[in-house]
Amino acid sequence: MKAITLTSGKFDVSDIPDLQVAPNEVLLEPLAVGLDGTDVALLTGKWAAADGLVIGHEIAARVVKLDNENADLEIGELVSVEPHLYCGRCRNCCAGRPQLCSNKRTFGIHLNGGLCQRLVVPEKNCLSVGQLDDPIRIAMAEPLAVAIHALDVVPIPCAARVLIIGAGPIGLLIGSLVKSFPVTSLAIFDTNLSRRAGAGRLGAIVPDTSESIQSGAFDVVFDAVGRSETLELALGCIAPGGAIGALGVGGKQDFGRINLWELFAKEIKISGVRSGVHSQARALKMLPGLQLDLLGVTVYEASNVSQALADIAQCRVGKAIVALDQFFDP
Repeated sequence: MKAITLTSGKFDVSDIPDLQVAPNEVLLEPLAVGLDGTDVALLTGKWAAADGLVIGHEIAARVVKLDNENADLEIGELVSVEPHLYCGRCRNCCAGRPQLCSNKRTFGIHLNGGLCQRLVVPEKNCLSVGQLDDPIRIAMAEPLAVAIHALDVVPIPCAARVLIIGAGPIGLLIGSLVKSFPVTSLAIFDTNLSRRAGAGRLGAIVPDTSESIQSGAFDVVFDAVGRSETLELALGCIAPGGAIGALGVGGKQDFGRINLWELFAKEIKISGVRSGVHSQARALKMLPGLQLDLLGVTVYEASNVSQALADIAQCRVGKAIVALDQFFDP
């Protein structure tokens, strides 16, 4: 079967072995795949990728074959793929924190992902999409799940003053969720002009510079960038008793500075936010009301995967989604 594979920083359309469906697994035809900074990291080598990896972990697909006569799914049904596999046995899994599983594997990162003709995943990883019939919208479920999880980890108090650092897809998704809360204010900061425009379309306050963000002005801050300087900015503008959600994927050697006196004296809480394992089904219920135009969604043909990732890396696009559209058919 055909797939778009990544080898030594280059994409090629390649033949890979056909897949067999085991009991309790589902054979899928991927229809649309969202790309993000994780995929850029795999392309550039910031994250290790096995030669021949098929990227793509934000997957909308159609059910092609089942190997379970009692399955809740039907042939031809559209599904959203929950891309993470958990062992269910480690300390974190047993404690109800599977996103922290020490044996976690992810389609599109450790295992072949959605940029292919066919994909086999466990039935439990196929989520029903209800009445949704647009694969582009369905592909937004995984990033929306991350945004929902961020608000689970760092709840929004009534009348809170909220700042989001980073107006990329996750930052804007968090912003769209925060707007449904009774907050006093919502500000979104980004150094990129086009991304600041996206924050403005969302109706948020958009500071021009980091210097214009008042010290101690916010009760909740989400760092959706993941750099030492953005965490330091978050610490500088958090109010006493405030909470910071750190969900940008930073480098393993990127060490920020923390003022320990401020942390102590203000009782600041800092929480890391990882994947939204428990929230993708909730995301699917919210997707019908999601305004994709506010998020700057751009749809690419499968032949333009490299261009999509370049646009993501250069902040030229809000959210990139690849429509496979029978790309692999003869």
